Amino acid sequence: MTATSWLVFLVMAAAQAAPGPSPRSAPVVVSYEAERQIVLRQPVAVQFHVDNRSGQPVRFDLGFNATYNFLVTITAPNGQRLQAPRVPAVGGGDQVFGGGRRRLGVGEQYVQQLLLSEWFGFPQPGRYRIDIRLTNDIVSEAGAKLETATNGVIDLEVGPPDSRILQNLADELAEQILATQNVAQRYAAARMLSYITDPAATEYIRRVLERTDVVDHILIAGLERIVTSDSAALLTQLAASSNESRASWAQEALRRTRARSIK
Repeated sequence: MTATSWLVFLVMAAAQAAPGPSPRSAPVVVSYEAERQIVLRQPVAVQFHVDNRSGQPVRFDLGFNATYNFLVTITAPNGQRLQAPRVPAVGGGDQVFGGGRRRLGVGEQYVQQLLLSEWFGFPQPGRYRIDIRLTNDIVSEAGAKLETATNGVIDLEVGPPDSRILQNLADELAEQILATQNVAQRYAAARMLSYITDPAATEYIRRVLERTDVVDHILIAGLERIVTSDSAALLTQLAASSNESRASWAQEALRRTRARSIK
């Protein structure tokens, strides 16, 4: 996927509900879409759709922060099958979390980006099978369960790292963060940038942090994941910032990094 198409993906993922076709006899349709070929250290994102083609309003609950009720199981290239931890971990961090209850009227569609890199690291090249399921039922307005499949399967091929692809993606995401006035799009782009775990992402994170502090907590966590001398140096610089919140985030990241190195 090109960097530009990732931006299109982000714009679509920021949408909450949009009008769509509503044939009264059609069911509620749940689907999952993703790029099938990426490179190592590139974020893995899935677009979750719920299309209400039924003749009645429906409700569903995505859980804590609109992610906790998804169950993700990964089959790694070596055949090992792993159930990824639920995201977010309840009680973790200082981030402001939201609820997951959603309602769709007749003919409406819900679209949300799921950043699967938050569930699993995809640490090596090869073919991965991703089984994903919304564990809660989709129900009618009155609470009756609808017979709707909420699972999906994605086959993902992770190739070797490609600096050109990763740098282009990081550049586009950095510009998106700085240019957009839409808070949801800005946060989505920042989360994507923070999961580019290639050393090249450090300079693009620096570019954003030099111009805004609104996504500090997201991008500082990204620097912590990169784990290079350059990312550590930037964290050290941020830890000495006169911006108290920025300094606090960076100091915590450095403490965690040092604690891991001691073990």
